Amino acid sequence: MSAARKKDSPAMALLDLVWTGTKRGSWRRLNNAMYAALDLAIRSGRVFHERDFHAIFKRYGMEHWESTETSYAVACTTGNLSACESIEAWKDRPPYIVDGCDGMRSRGRVAVGFRFRWAGELVTVTSFAADGTHLTACSYSRSEPDRHGYTTEKLLHRYRITPEDIHLDRKARQAAAKAVTTEAERAQR
Repeated sequence: MSAARKKDSPAMALLDLVWTGTKRGSWRRLNNAMYAALDLAIRSGRVFHERDFHAIFKRYGMEHWESTETSYAVACTTGNLSACESIEAWKDRPPYIVDGCDGMRSRGRVAVGFRFRWAGELVTVTSFAADGTHLTACSYSRSEPDRHGYTTEKLLHRYRITPEDIHLDRKARQAAAKAVTTEAERAQR
């Protein structure tokens, strides 16, 4: 084993074991095994090093078997912070940490498909800018069910949200809550 491989993170050790131990002859078998191994590494809380997702892409051809955004959503949902940070380093984007995301916790990272309140609406994260400067989140209106019971969603608003926007929104809500508390205290006197 090379010196570089001896320094691999626990997550990379698992992926390397699957990569070298999977019977060749079928790309589908190998790709499915690698997808399952990465999912297991994230869900089980294995530690990732900051440059692991760079290495996974280069060493194992991740573009053939996994969407990084899917892995990021799993990492955010399961609370695997080292996986989140490794993906953020690979994508060269900051974490987008919002309050009340999908009702999971009071504050957490968002990924594609996650929902949170913005500008008084429930929005869904639809994408991140390639340069990491902002995320796109959209609000929708739901139609009445048709005669077959199906509903459709119509785009209401599309928001371009930066980490700074999130920070300023949090400060404004905290100031508003403090003002309400202060006013309530005055009314009780």
